[in-house]
Amino acid sequence: MKENEILNRRIDLSIVIPVLNAEAFFEQSLRALRDYSVSCGYAVEIIVIDDGSTDRTCDIARFFIGSISNYTVVSVPENRGKGMALKEGFRKARGVFVVFT
Repeated sequence: MKENEILNRRIDLSIVIPVLNAEAFFEQSLRALRDYSVSCGYAVEIIVIDDGSTDRTCDIARFFIGSISNYTVVSVPENRGKGMALKEGFRKARGVFVVFT
């Protein structure tokens, strides 16, 4: 599939994940969401907004780049709060339905 076909493909569900210092559980959560996105039968995108984490959260998020289709990581240098992280994630979302977890 050509790059412009991928960009123009309809996304059914956008999952926005605002995170802050979540290294203790984040890898397991991303693995579960990756498995769901492959098996659910819908075109899913996952958007991670790292809101200024000071632990390995951003490294863990970036580890999954390339192994999850329609996966985006946005790193915010300093904590701006969950509301601003959600706003950024929703702005980037392309899905017909948008949820956050």
